[in-house]
Parts: sequence; C-alpha cells; structure tokens
Amino acid sequence: MHCSVCETRVKKALSEAGYTVLKVSRDEEVVVFECGCEGTCSCPDPADVIEGVGYAVAGVGVVGR
Repeated sequence: MHCSVCETRVKKALSEAGYTVLKVSRDEEVVVFECGCEGTCSCPDPADVIEGVGYAVAGVGVVGR
C-alpha cells in the first residue's frame, strides 16, 4: 500500500467480505480486522480478499481474544 486510496481499497474489500476492519496502516504494512461470524467463520480467506484488490500479503496471524 502506498497511499490513503490503497488503505481505503483494502478496508472496503474486507468490509464487503464481512470483516470489521480495526486498523489499516500503510506505514506499518499492517491490517487488523475481525470477522463478525459466530461459531464457524463463513468469511472468505482474508488473504484472497486483499490479493483480489491487487496487494500482496506477506502473512496472516491470528490474535486470540
């Protein structure tokens, strides 16, 4: 991501896929989000969503609650 438009594209794509975006930072190269599903998640793979709008994904980590 290089600019605020990039941040907006990633945030919009994840939101449309069912995720709640908590943070997008091009400076840190980090996107923090959560899904709103109860039980088993039915959201598409977040890496696929981000790559689908033209950005590479270096890795996906899971943070417990």
